[in-house]
Amino acid sequence: SCIGLLDPGLPNVIVSSAVYAPMPNAVRPSDVYCQVDGAILTPGLNGEPGNQVRFRVALPDKAWNGKLLVEGNGAHGGALPGFSALSRGYAEAGTDTGHTGVAFDNVSATYDGRWGLYSSTRQADFAYRAVHATTETAKALVNIFYAQAPARSYFNGCSLGGRQAWTEIQRFPKDFDGVLAGASFNDYNLAKM
Repeated sequence: SCIGLLDPGLPNVIVSSAVYAPMPNAVRPSDVYCQVDGAILTPGLNGEPGNQVRFRVALPDKAWNGKLLVEGNGAHGGALPGFSALSRGYAEAGTDTGHTGVAFDNVSATYDGRWGLYSSTRQADFAYRAVHATTETAKALVNIFYAQAPARSYFNGCSLGGRQAWTEIQRFPKDFDGVLAGASFNDYNLAKM
């Protein structure tokens, strides 16, 4: 059950809420999904304190298609992405990449990278640890909720999400069976931010 995910027994994972919510375009009141929100504690690097990577996992209560889709971020992350395939039966997951920021409502704030100044820990979470840790956590929650692992796992992202897709392929090739990497933004050295 959804409430059973409040204490999943996963190391370094804190679940703050696990509640049923109406499916997008729900026809019947019974068309719901389990929304799990929480944080993954990442270890500090170079003597720094650890960090918290927020995540959200959405699990269709009925008509799960057996697949997991992890959604990428835009701009500099800092917000949980929306879910595009929940109504098609996918379990979905997303992360804030280890910091909180504004996504697309205020362009200047979206590209403000001060959250990463002088923090190797937050930079590593943003660069590669957050998506990988969220993927592992989402797979574990899927396994607990449905009593089976996802048959296939996919990643979908554009811009920053495209870079996240390429990073996942290179660093953690077993995380996904397929990725969609659109308009990947990779060259931070040449970017004028």
